Amino acid sequence: MKDNRKMMGMNDKTEPLIRTYDHYIEVSELEPVHDDFISRAEFINQTGIFVSPEFFEVIHDVFVDSGLSVDEFVSTYEDEYSVDVCEIPLNGVFKYESIDLCSYAANDIRPEDEEPNLWEVMDSVVKKAYSEEQDLSNMLNAERAANRESKRIIADLRERLAKYETDAEA
Repeated sequence: MKDNRKMMGMNDKTEPLIRTYDHYIEVSELEPVHDDFISRAEFINQTGIFVSPEFFEVIHDVFVDSGLSVDEFVSTYEDEYSVDVCEIPLNGVFKYESIDLCSYAANDIRPEDEEPNLWEVMDSVVKKAYSEEQDLSNMLNAERAANRESKRIIADLRERLAKYETDAEA
């Protein structure tokens, strides 16, 4: 397993790529959590491979199918189970408006003098996208349910109307 910390300018192996903080709301509201597996942030910290909440679901399924322990799976993930890990050497400075990209990082209760690193900024962006996708999916499901109910009501009304028309003809 490669250590991407050097590539990210992080020489201390004890410093996680995505740090853990207390939160204002539960993390499970922002991304999937599995009782039989490690968190997505911990997976990223241990493998050095950034994954979105959606792809983390795929990784969890592969883990379940593998029959390995969590430690065995994570330590062999890149060599045995990854599909196409891309490495991008980074240099220079990444500037961003924190209010734009870190709305979910605002969930973290972090010290005032600590700025999110690039991994944490990306983490915030994908959690926001995941949450919005879930909201859209829930809205579409509610709309479909409302359409089915409307069709059922219309069919019921037509049936009643047909009875009245039959009674009126008699």
